[in-house]
Amino acid sequence: MPADETTEIPAVGEEAKIDIEEEFNMPWGLAALFPLFILGFPFWQYLKAIFLVNNARYGTSPFSYGAGAKSFYLMYLKASGVFILAISIVLWTLSQLDLMNFTSEETAPSFSNLILIQLVFFTVYLWIFAYLQTKRQNLIFNHTQIEEMTFSSTLSVSYMLYLYLSNTIAIICSLGLLIPWSMIRTARYRASQLTLLTNQSLDNFVADQQNQLTAMGEEFGEVFDIEVGI
Repeated sequence: MPADETTEIPAVGEEAKIDIEEEFNMPWGLAALFPLFILGFPFWQYLKAIFLVNNARYGTSPFSYGAGAKSFYLMYLKASGVFILAISIVLWTLSQLDLMNFTSEETAPSFSNLILIQLVFFTVYLWIFAYLQTKRQNLIFNHTQIEEMTFSSTLSVSYMLYLYLSNTIAIICSLGLLIPWSMIRTARYRASQLTLLTNQSLDNFVADQQNQLTAMGEEFGEVFDIEVGI
């Protein structure tokens, strides 16, 4: 080989560095957004509750929502604490029973034990879901009022968990045919635990709202020349 000829060695390290950066830039970017999502989700739930309640009306009387964002943050903070505690207890129990040893084929849990582990984690997840659904409805309705009337929601976390578990089993066994039944069953329990608290006569309140709507309908009918009595 002539002395003046040189061979250029490719920068393998630089290429590898570029490949690694391109591969990990997007996941790390998404990971940076995850804490913002965690911190913003309770506030988004609070804004959604305000929007739905404050834009609802019975007749001409508007509903109003009185709780602050702090209540939602406390609710999700408690749910997170309970979830971490429950998962820690489950993992400790499974490790004590030697059901989490995957170091070798001999010590690995059997198929039935794997199914049991999945059922345990599914139950924990379902309990957290029932807790959030229950506490959120109680929080929203217990801070909602219309004129001088307020609501009282007394949903039970344990009974909601029972409903979700039994509904899930019924839906699986029926291949989805009992989905409407399970939805009606859950809605009926939600409605049965909701009470309207008032010192005035509901009949007078309803009649007053009907009279106001009738008067408004007649006024709009005159403006647009519509016969509302048909």
